[in-house]
Parts: sequence; structure tokens; C-alpha cells
Amino acid sequence: MRTYFGTLRSWTTTFSQYKSHGATHSLLRPTTPSRCIFNPDDEATRVCLYINKRIDPSTWTVSHPTKDIITIEVTNPTLRNKLCVFNVYNEVGTDTLATLGEAIGRLDPLDEILILGDFNLHHPLWSTTYRRSRSGMSAVQPLLTIIQDYHLQILTEPGTMTHRWKEGESTIDLTITSEEVASCMIYCKVEPSLDCDSDHLPIDLTIDWNWQPTTPSKKRLWTKTDTAILQQIVKERLPKVPDTTELRGKDGINEYVRSIINALKAGIDASTPWSNPSPRSISGFDQKCKDICREVQQLRRRWQRTRLEDDYEAYREARNRKGRHIQKTLRNTHRQRVEEASTTESGLWETRILRLV
Repeated sequence: MRTYFGTLRSWTTTFSQYKSHGATHSLLRPTTPSRCIFNPDDEATRVCLYINKRIDPSTWTVSHPTKDIITIEVTNPTLRNKLCVFNVYNEVGTDTLATLGEAIGRLDPLDEILILGDFNLHHPLWSTTYRRSRSGMSAVQPLLTIIQDYHLQILTEPGTMTHRWKEGESTIDLTITSEEVASCMIYCKVEPSLDCDSDHLPIDLTIDWNWQPTTPSKKRLWTKTDTAILQQIVKERLPKVPDTTELRGKDGINEYVRSIINALKAGIDASTPWSNPSPRSISGFDQKCKDICREVQQLRRRWQRTRLEDDYEAYREARNRKGRHIQKTLRNTHRQRVEEASTTESGLWETRILRLV
């Protein structure tokens, strides 16, 4: 089976603009001090993860060692060992790599390791064009020590363009794994189709590793309920109102309640269909959103071909306009759903359900 973890460097922005991926993936990020070592109210988180909702939540746990490291441990249901995924943003001059090394050192020796991240480092092991930095080799040495001490392998092909900006390209986003994970790799490559207009290109890593799928939840299409059929079935299945003497005992009351519940279930089964939504559907993402995304993709490709200043500015403006438009559209859609729910007789209850979905 195939799935992927989506890594994300969030800089110092809020996470609201990334919630559109909630149709297929869960966003993992610190929200309260009790869930991480640092206080998210005081420090801006710079990394997070998306995990596919098809993976059984009971098989994974997430932790947040620092604002620049997030860890998720996924248990293999067959072998019962764990795959520990680290998403890292390394700001040169900080103790991020030292913390990463300590976190790896605390793992069980049988656990497998997968490290993904923006390391902001250059070295011939992964860069074909070496760029000198003020800190020189001293900044790279902690990462090289981690690779050597824990017998890790770099899956990123040397010279792979992972970061692009106005002045050029570089290789600073790396994929590093333990030997067992490397042996299970199908491919590790830049995947343009996943590009979301970031200056960092998406890397698609596929490994042959069993994971336990979650049980899909089913929902009723209550708006398509056939009321006539519902009333007819419930009326036919409802038991006669018993005499008061028959409901004096506990068993008699329980049996009568079960009969009512069974009648309601039969009526719902006969009158209300199950929903079959697309796993990638996003409420509110209309045709205008699709059109503006297509426009941004076209402008980005044109700028990549020409590298002209005017083409870059046109692409940048369209990308910013796309972000504002999608965020506004999804926000208005949510507000409209809440407003519509609050106008019904059971508005408070429906609004609470809507906020939980």
C-alpha cells in the first residue's frame, strides 16, 4: 500500500492557510503547551506534518521536541517495530542538530529512522555546486556526525534542485534514512505535480512499508431523507404502547427502548442513503479557485522558462492573490454553513456538530 507524509515548513505564519488539505490529511502541529516541550504561545512553530487520514490513528503518536523539530512514530502492524519520522528546519547557528542527535539517541535500536527537512547546509555529499558560508564546515559537521554515528544514508541525489529563488537554485532539502528504510525505497525524487508555489520544491519519497489503514467513517445524507418512507417504516416497526404494569421492571423498560431504537434504525436504513464523497473534495473550493490555481501554474512555468523580471513579478502577484482568494473563499464557506445551521430549530446542536467535522 502507498501513502505519504506531507512535511511543511511554516515559517512564522499562522496555519489557517494550510487547512485546506484537511480533506485527505490531518495537520499535526503543537496547539497547547501540554503537547510539546516548548510553549507554542511564546515561540513561533516552524515545522509541522500532514499524515494521511487512511492511516489508523491508533498506530501513530506525535511529539514536538522544539519549534524546529516535529516527530511522528508509526508502528508497523506486522513487525511491531516503529518508523520514526523527523521533520526538521535547521537555522544555521542554532542547536537544532544537537537536539536532533539527542532525540535519535533515545530511540529503540530496532526503530527505523526517516529524517526530512530544510537543513540550509551545503556539502559535496549532496551538492554538486558547493557554496561557501561564513560558518564553513563547522556548521555541516553536526549533521555529518549524526549520519555517521547512526549509520544513516542520504537518499537525495547529489545536485537535485530542491530550493529555487530569484537568483538561482540549490540543494538544501534532504531525505536521510536508516539502512532498512533505504532498502525499501521505491524512489525519492522531486515531484513537480505536488508543487504549491513554494520556493522549496516538493520531494516525493515512496517506500515499501506496511501500515495499518483506518476504518473509514460513514455518514448519512440527511438532506436526502425520504420523510414519507421514514414515517411509514417507523410506524410499522414501532411496538404498541405497553400497559404501565409492563414497564415496572428494568427488563421490560430496556426491551421497550430497544424496540424503539430498532424501529428508528430500520426507518433510517430504508429512507436515508449513505454519502460517498470524494476523498479529495474540499467544501467551498469552487471553479474560480481552480482557475486561479491554473493561472498561477502557467505563470510559474513561464517564469521558469524565461527567468525575466517581469514574468517573476507577474507570477509572484498571482501567487499572493491565489492565497488570499482561497483563504477568503474557504472562510466564507465555513461561516455560511454555520449561519445556515444556526437558523434551524436544532441550530445550536447542528452548529456544534459542524464545528467538530
